[in-house]
Amino acid sequence: MKYSDLNSITNIAAALQALENVGASIEQIKLQLEFPEGKDKEWEIRARYALKKKQGIRVAITNRLAILRQQEKERSAGYRDSHTDYLIKEMKRYFSRSAFLACDHRAKLKAEAVNAAVDR
Repeated sequence: MKYSDLNSITNIAAALQALENVGASIEQIKLQLEFPEGKDKEWEIRARYALKKKQGIRVAITNRLAILRQQEKERSAGYRDSHTDYLIKEMKRYFSRSAFLACDHRAKLKAEAVNAAVDR
């Protein structure tokens, strides 16, 4: 994988696959450097350069993966907020006003209790 290919990573699964591939390449290069089997000095220089390049690509993929995970987290939070809004609207349609307000009051009390426990 080249640095220019990093833009093609658009989802978490692709990032994890790319991370696995570059990790395997790094391990293969390290193994070859550990057991050079009569390779010349020029080969070793090229192999070390390739290793540094692959390690840089691994860092770039890891950074991309962090961004993709954050975006997924934000999308999930947005979905939950949207779902909650629609759920409340539907509950208002089907519950009597007093039943809805009682549920709302109990939910607020529970949320305050949970937040107070977290703050301790």
